[in-house]
Amino acid sequence: ERDIPVDIMKKDIPAVTAVEADVILLLSSAIDEQNAFSPRMGSLFSGKPVIGVITKTDLCEDPELIEGASEILSMAGAETIIEVGFGDDSCLEKLREAIETAE
Repeated sequence: ERDIPVDIMKKDIPAVTAVEADVILLLSSAIDEQNAFSPRMGSLFSGKPVIGVITKTDLCEDPELIEGASEILSMAGAETIIEVGFGDDSCLEKLREAIETAE
């Protein structure tokens, strides 16, 4: 087993593990303006389908934030982008269909 230096563990670096995944979901909050994904990040997943999910759309009052999240996810490699928010069951059905279609 390899030891990870403590200083690396403390950094805010997203872990990338997708060895056994069939589909990759990249989640971005509509109300958080931070960009957690680098351009072409989806290419790290060995050609697996990448779906972008914009969460908390029900809490977002600025449509430009949702558009910005969509652009970031698209640049990161998301082939499909789904918006989800509390109380909208249709968006969960769209997400389920996107996952099933991508597998």
